Amino acid sequence: QMQYFEISHDMWVSYNITEILKNASIVPHPTQKWSYSDIVSPIKTATKRTPLLRCKTDPATNTELLHEVVFCYEYHALKQIDCNRTAGCKNPQAISFQ
Repeated sequence: QMQYFEISHDMWVSYNITEILKNASIVPHPTQKWSYSDIVSPIKTATKRTPLLRCKTDPATNTELLHEVVFCYEYHALKQIDCNRTAGCKNPQAISFQ
């Protein structure tokens, strides 16, 4: 079980997503919106893999909020692979990062 958490921690620290997005001028903002591809592109450039974005809808404003950036790994979690976009954000054209 300890190995699971060590691997998970290593995955988490392997890329600083906040810094990657900041370098692409994608920073928390109360009104700015970005497209799905605007957010994925700098992450893909930095990691050489396609992540999956997950959003949550703010019920008060019906706004899609960026909730999670997911990296996908092969079965034994030894190699990062491209994620297939089977889930994510309902409105890929207007994602808020707050």
